[in-house]
Amino acid sequence: MILTNSLSTEIPTHIEFTLYKYDHIDSIIISRIKRDCKNYSNDDNPNKLLIKKSSLKNIIISSPRLKKEFEKNPDAEVKSNSAFFLGIILNSLINVEWVTVNISYDEKYTRLMTHNDKTVVNFRFKILEGLVDLTKILTMEQIEIFNKHAIQFNVMFNDYLSRDSCLEIDTFVLLEILSIMELEGIAEASKLLHILDTKLEEDNTRLTIKTDYMIY
Repeated sequence: MILTNSLSTEIPTHIEFTLYKYDHIDSIIISRIKRDCKNYSNDDNPNKLLIKKSSLKNIIISSPRLKKEFEKNPDAEVKSNSAFFLGIILNSLINVEWVTVNISYDEKYTRLMTHNDKTVVNFRFKILEGLVDLTKILTMEQIEIFNKHAIQFNVMFNDYLSRDSCLEIDTFVLLEILSIMELEGIAEASKLLHILDTKLEEDNTRLTIKTDYMIY
């Protein structure tokens, strides 16, 4: 994981979005998901499905109609729909493995929003989970500093036998720790802090942080 502006596209591993039964394209996708994708969700709600990204892509590209929308050039002036947006999202977020799909029967749904006094179509999705591998970003000395702050935030145990090399935290906790490290003059922490996408903060994505551990 390299400190570039593409880092935020590498972090997400699990996203969530809503498909609307009364939208034509959405309805096609929903039908194919229910028919061809395994639901891994433990939720009893039949309208909340957990599927693999690879399965979702397969059912889209195996349909000539959906594939045409999915593979449209995102920079071109095209009529937007859910298959088109999923093409952009799934191809951009390269490490996404899991997708939660909410099925809505709302007949008054809308994806329209106003932007710069223009009405545009917007596809809303949420980043539920992500992975940040600090071992590829920070030095061992910097990781030790990160770990000490993580202990102070009570998100990491100091006991060697009570923790492993990964911890799960909300995005806002990572941002707090990086902000402290930035004030301490650690350039890599500052760069990482300013590269992280604001969407991760807005969604307060649950992050798995890969780190090495030391006893303090």
